[in-house]
Amino acid sequence: MGVPILECQNIPTTIEKKINSIPSHEFIEKDFNNMGYAVGMGNPHLIFFLKDIESIVLSRLGPIFEKNELFPDKTNVHFCQILNRDNIKVKVWERGAGATLACGTGACAIHVAAYKLGLCNSQTIVTLPGGNLKIDWSKDDCEVMMTGNAKKVFSGSMLVN
Repeated sequence: MGVPILECQNIPTTIEKKINSIPSHEFIEKDFNNMGYAVGMGNPHLIFFLKDIESIVLSRLGPIFEKNELFPDKTNVHFCQILNRDNIKVKVWERGAGATLACGTGACAIHVAAYKLGLCNSQTIVTLPGGNLKIDWSKDDCEVMMTGNAKKVFSGSMLVN
């Protein structure tokens, strides 16, 4: 999936502070006050680690953080719960699309942030609404490996005049 991007200008984000080399910022929005982490995987990701992701309203918080001023090109937003060192549960809000069933680059970014923060092992199962992805990464200069199933979730047709 590529080598993760942790340089702020290349994500892109204007976040200046870093924790364990990950751009980090405390986000405060009404009832929500959490540290957020920025990781690039060819597209920007904002990652929150929460005790209980069921406690958040994705449709309320997703659009707010997607358009946050610290991300000039907007960002994908992930609310994550560390179940144990091998399993992470996630709710996904993709920029321009809203709530989605999965995000492969997001699962990779989540694993990178969790690993750099000491929250998980070098291999994890990231559980998204659409299924599980196995993510393997532990070295800054290495590509993130992702394994999982692809599922057809929609088909359609369009009339063109």
